[in-house]
Amino acid sequence: MVSMDCGRDATGVARVVVRGDSPDGPGRRIGCIDSSVVAVLRAAPTPLITTHRIPVPPEPADAAEPLQRVATTDAEAANASVPLTACLTVSHTRNWLALTAFSGTTPLVLRAPVAGVRVGSLSTRHSPELEGIAGVSAASVSLADELILVTSSVRGAGSRPETPCH
Repeated sequence: MVSMDCGRDATGVARVVVRGDSPDGPGRRIGCIDSSVVAVLRAAPTPLITTHRIPVPPEPADAAEPLQRVATTDAEAANASVPLTACLTVSHTRNWLALTAFSGTTPLVLRAPVAGVRVGSLSTRHSPELEGIAGVSAASVSLADELILVTSSVRGAGSRPETPCH
């Protein structure tokens, strides 16, 4: 179940906008593509985002029937699992979104272009190289619409930040 209140006409009262079980797994994170479409990072075996059109109140969208399923096109990331600490960040301009996570022993940063309500494939294209980085602790977007990552350096074999991404 996803509940939110967003947009210019927000009333301050949250409502359920996506309801039910998804065959793609439960939702872990959510981002607003615009005032009528949300992206949900799913707890799937590989990185996967579903998008859902928000219906007119009071009706919710069905989680099992997404507008789109967005998978990764990156071969290395296709084998990565997305932990509970993963982040989903949508740019202020709504032109891209980013998934950041710590998978196995490697930080993972995947980006996808957004055109209207359509989201392109997740890939490492336009993502920073993170050699020597132990993990991504947080992700945000600058006023110039750039992806900002808070990272930690390698402290030793097998070490990584335990703080979930916010």
